[in-house]
Amino acid sequence: SRRRWSDDGIREVRRRVLGTLASSYDFLSLYAGTESWEPSASPPPLKTRPAMDRWIVSRTAAAASEMAEAWEAFDPPRALKVLERLVVDEISNWYIRRSRRRFWISGDEANCAFSTLHEVLGAVARMAAPAVPFLAESLWVRLGGVGSVHLASFPDASDAESGFEPDSYDSALDAAMDGVVRAATLGRAVRERAGIKVRQPLGKVLVHIAPSDGEVPNSRAYESALKEELNVKEVEWIEGVPDFLEVRGKANFRVLGPRAGKNMKELASIVSGLDRETLFRIQGGDEVEIDLQGNPFVLGPGDVEVEALGVEGLEAASDGVVTLGVTTEITPDLACEGLAREVLNRVQTQRRETGLDVSDRIRLEVSGDESSREAIEIHGEWIGEETLAPNGVEWVSDLDEEDARIWELPGGQEIRIRLEKVKFPS
Repeated sequence: SRRRWSDDGIREVRRRVLGTLASSYDFLSLYAGTESWEPSASPPPLKTRPAMDRWIVSRTAAAASEMAEAWEAFDPPRALKVLERLVVDEISNWYIRRSRRRFWISGDEANCAFSTLHEVLGAVARMAAPAVPFLAESLWVRLGGVGSVHLASFPDASDAESGFEPDSYDSALDAAMDGVVRAATLGRAVRERAGIKVRQPLGKVLVHIAPSDGEVPNSRAYESALKEELNVKEVEWIEGVPDFLEVRGKANFRVLGPRAGKNMKELASIVSGLDRETLFRIQGGDEVEIDLQGNPFVLGPGDVEVEALGVEGLEAASDGVVTLGVTTEITPDLACEGLAREVLNRVQTQRRETGLDVSDRIRLEVSGDESSREAIEIHGEWIGEETLAPNGVEWVSDLDEEDARIWELPGGQEIRIRLEKVKFPS
C-alpha cells in the first residue's frame, strides 16, 4: 500500500521518541555520576524491588514481545509504535517522573531505581537496533554493554539469558497500574480544562474503574503515585455505579454504523437516553439488549462511549474505563501551599540558570508581599529541602534589586530571590 511521507513528521518522531530516549539516558547518567552509582554484576532480585520498578520491567517485557512479532512480520511501523509508547509514555512520562526522587537518595531504594532504569534502557537499545542502528549502538556502549548491540540477544521474557528474570511480565500489576495511569491522564486533562495548574494542590479526586473480566484491578494499591501526579490530598475510590457525576451515552458511530445501517440516527438517540446504571454495566463488560425498530439489538463494550458531565464544584471526565471527578474548590490552605510551590519552581529555575550542579547546596534568601511571607513561614522548611538549602529559606524584608532576581507569581505578585552556592560538609 502507498504510504505518505512527511519531513515534518520525521522530525517530530526524532524529537519525541529519539530525543526522549536520549534524555532518559542523560537522566540516568547525570544522577549515576552524582551518586557514584555503577551497574552491579548482581543487581537486586526483581521480586524484591518496589512495584514501580517491577511494573516498568513488565511493560518492557510486554513491549519486547510485541516488537519481536512486528519485526518478524516485517512491519516496522507497528514495531515503532510499540517503542514510542514504551519510551515516551511509560519510561519517561510515568516511570522517571514518578521515581525521580528515588535517584537522589542513597541506599537500597536508589540502587533498585538505578538498576531498573539501566536494565530497561539496555533492553530498549536492543529493541530499537533494527530501526536506529547507530543510536542503539551508541546507547549500548554508553550503558556498558558487551560487544555490539547488533550481536546481542533480542530481549525475550521467556529467556533469562536475554536479560529478563523469570516472570518479568506481571499482568495483574500491569492492569492495576493501567488504571492509575489512565486516571492521571484524565486528571491532568480535567485540570487543564478547568484552568488549574498542577502546582496548585486540590482537595480530592474521585475515581471509578470499570471491571475487566468481572474483576476490578487493584489500582488503589498505587494510590500514592496518583496523589503525587495529580497533586491532590485525597483519593476516593468509588465502587459500583459512580453517582458523583452526571453521565451521558454516546454511540460509537464507527462501530455501530455498519450494524445499524439506516437506523443509526434512532440508535444514537436511544443510546443518549440510557440511564447511568445501564451505561456503566456496558462499560464494565456486560451486553445490553434494546429494541430498535421492533427488533432486538445488542449493545456491548466498545459500542457506547460514556461522556462525563461536570457538576458544581467538580470537574469530571471518562475514557470508557476510568471515570474521574476532581474537586475544584481552592481553600486558603491549598492556595497558600500552591503559592509555596510557585516559589519553589522559581528557585529551581534560578538554580539551573545560574549553572549550579544538581548536588550543590545553596544559601537562599527571599522577599515579597505578605502572602508570600505566609507561604514561606509555613512551607519554608520543605522548600529548603527541595532546593538543597541547608538553612532553609531566609526571609529578608527588602532584598536589593542588584543582588536579587525578580520573579512574577500568579495574581500579579512578585517575589525576589537571591541564592549562592555554599560549602557543605561531606
